[in-house]
Amino acid sequence: MKRLPPFLRRSFLSPAFWFWLALSAFPPELLSHAFGWGLADPAYLASSLLWWPADTLGRLAALRILLEEFDRDARSGPGVLRPSSAALGPALAAEILLSLRSAVLALLGIIPCLALYSLLEPAQTLGWAWRLLLGALALGGLLPALFYVLKRMLAPLELLRRPLRAGEALDASAARLKGRLKAFVRMALPWLLLSWALDLGGLALPDWVALGLALPSLAAQLAPIALSQGLL
Repeated sequence: MKRLPPFLRRSFLSPAFWFWLALSAFPPELLSHAFGWGLADPAYLASSLLWWPADTLGRLAALRILLEEFDRDARSGPGVLRPSSAALGPALAAEILLSLRSAVLALLGIIPCLALYSLLEPAQTLGWAWRLLLGALALGGLLPALFYVLKRMLAPLELLRRPLRAGEALDASAARLKGRLKAFVRMALPWLLLSWALDLGGLALPDWVALGLALPSLAAQLAPIALSQGLL
């Protein structure tokens, strides 16, 4: 990962940026630790669902700070950004729509794998050749859903830039990355790997350390969305 651009450094030094990320991540986790809830506990799931709008608002507000700092360095001058609260409703709808569409694509994609598995004898599924074939079919079937999600990662950016509906924001993200997806993935992958590494590392560390790692993990998820503007 190359040296951080100035706008990212300024954002990462902003207390407001980390406040909004803490608003997004901390409350459900603090409740779960206080009451001893597990990840599969209905109370934890309910609290996370109830906090979901605030979670999305925190991520939108943190992304807005990144975009403001990016615009300060832009040659075209500062752009117009919508308030995070104004983009909240469409952002929630876009997350639901993206989840449903990608889930449908994933389910359709694994049909060949499931069909082959249903035709095999139990003893055959123990062989490495069949396991590798089934795994390859499953992974290949999930690729369309993965690319669908990647092409629409910039929907929050679109909603902060323009007053769009959920479906329009997803389509605008796909249009913005048309012909540039390879460059975007190459730029975003180190950030996403860093986020996943922080999340996985938190599983092996004390709870209070894992809670602290949630903030840089979220920051690493938002950074490529803001950095994408330098590719376009």
